[in-house]
Amino acid sequence: MYERHFGLTDKPFRLTPDARFFYPSDQHRRALAFLEYGLHEGEGFIVITGEPGTGKSTLVSKLMAEHSRDPLKVAAIETTRLTDEHLLELLVSRFELKPSRLGGKANLVEVLRKAFVAWDKRGTRALAIIDEAQNLPADTVEELRMLSNLTSGQRPLLQTFLVGQPALRDRIEQPEFEQLRQRVTASFHLGPFKADEVQPYIEHRLKQAGWRNDPIFTDDAFASIFEITGGVPRLINMLCDRLLLFCYLESVNRIEKSAVEIVAEETGIRARQQPPAFDAQHPEETAEKPYPPATSSLTANDGVALVSELIDRLHRIEHRIQYTERRLRLELISLRKLLVKSNSIQDSEPDAE
Repeated sequence: MYERHFGLTDKPFRLTPDARFFYPSDQHRRALAFLEYGLHEGEGFIVITGEPGTGKSTLVSKLMAEHSRDPLKVAAIETTRLTDEHLLELLVSRFELKPSRLGGKANLVEVLRKAFVAWDKRGTRALAIIDEAQNLPADTVEELRMLSNLTSGQRPLLQTFLVGQPALRDRIEQPEFEQLRQRVTASFHLGPFKADEVQPYIEHRLKQAGWRNDPIFTDDAFASIFEITGGVPRLINMLCDRLLLFCYLESVNRIEKSAVEIVAEETGIRARQQPPAFDAQHPEETAEKPYPPATSSLTANDGVALVSELIDRLHRIEHRIQYTERRLRLELISLRKLLVKSNSIQDSEPDAE
């Protein structure tokens, strides 16, 4: 209703993921770099987690838009409460393959394998994107891992993105998913925007829709939007969409703190309590628990607890080493790209007379 009134070319605060409206905050840029690295590796699992509404799907949409011309076959699956056989059926369908008339898991896997091999011979890779992956049953996760075993020579035939809420990260840390965890080539956790990122995010989306500073937001309005939404992009979009409608209906072109509070109260938009801050740069690092106090009479249970704690610490150290190795590989890839670009620029420059 308000787009024509304000001269906008589109709705700036749609809730559906759209790569055009991707805002490159610091953490979103880092997350995109991790995805680029994982996609470049072309194997294993890439894990993206975050609270609901933090922009995970938009991030993946941005990556796919940037690689729309790459030789990729993509199967996106949003429904995740699936048995292992139903997952295979959906993959066959989303890859637009013809299912076997015989049916059954073995035949579904064979259909996928033959397609992957044929695509690989043409230089095309297969990518599965599983959204809301925290809901996957353990048997279905295991089926995905088994599919990652399909290879042609030394090259894996399928790569998988697992996108989900923080519960996905917690599940992958469970002992039964050890083999899957070893195949994660890149991972990132998205959090809400910081207070100073809300204004540029809102203005970025408005400008993408042809905004010409009408209506305008006051500084207090931006501060209030952050306070109410907690910096969650989806809630910001919902609130700002209603604010533009409010301005249209009330014939005003200035959004102040009072308007934000009125609209938030009328619509019930309010961020829930956020979990403790999570360091997106160092996702493997967690708060360390102290050792049990030293005593001269440890019980059997105390001994078991101490051994368990030592094992946990060793696992965390191992994860940090693996994370550091992945970061170094990512930096090397970036440096290689810069060197290639620098050499190409030098080669293209005319010789000095």
